Amino acid sequence: MHVYDSLSQTCSVKMAHPLKVKAIASARIKTDKIDARTLALLLKAGMIPESYVPPKEQRQARLIVRHRASLVEVRVQIKNRIYALLIKEGIQVPFTDKFGKKGMLFMKALDLGEAQRASLDSLLALLDALNVQVKEADKRVKDYALQDHYASLLATHVGVGHLTALAAASEICDIGRFPSHKKLCSYFGLVPSVYQSG
Repeated sequence: MHVYDSLSQTCSVKMAHPLKVKAIASARIKTDKIDARTLALLLKAGMIPESYVPPKEQRQARLIVRHRASLVEVRVQIKNRIYALLIKEGIQVPFTDKFGKKGMLFMKALDLGEAQRASLDSLLALLDALNVQVKEADKRVKDYALQDHYASLLATHVGVGHLTALAAASEICDIGRFPSHKKLCSYFGLVPSVYQSG
């Protein structure tokens, strides 16, 4: 994006959609020189399928939402590693919320071998740190959602929290870029389709 922003200050920039360009002009021999010529010919003919480039503010919102999602993903991986370690040792955490206060205290007090104890302590420390990071990310999401006009409107609907509202608003950006509601639903993957032959 930084190349796009830099070039946009001095000239008109079109960002080609890679999959659509490939569908229009696929070459048997592929080199940078051939690709550049193909793009130039498509541009000359007015046939460049463009990718939508969101404004900087929307890119910031997307980054905030995606960063939180990546933190949660890492946290799930750490929890799975803790589960795996406990299963190997034949230990069941006797609480519904295994990573709640009681579950964490239970795991911290377990009598394990030296290597297992070190591994579990390390994973629990990582989990604690990730919990803090996710809370901070949640606060950033909420603050950003309250500042975003569309996200704050979406958040007024029952069942739509700040995270969902900001994610939707930042991914849609300008709703006018979708020719119909069907295209918008399809963009979000909400429209089932059949792709088969024979």
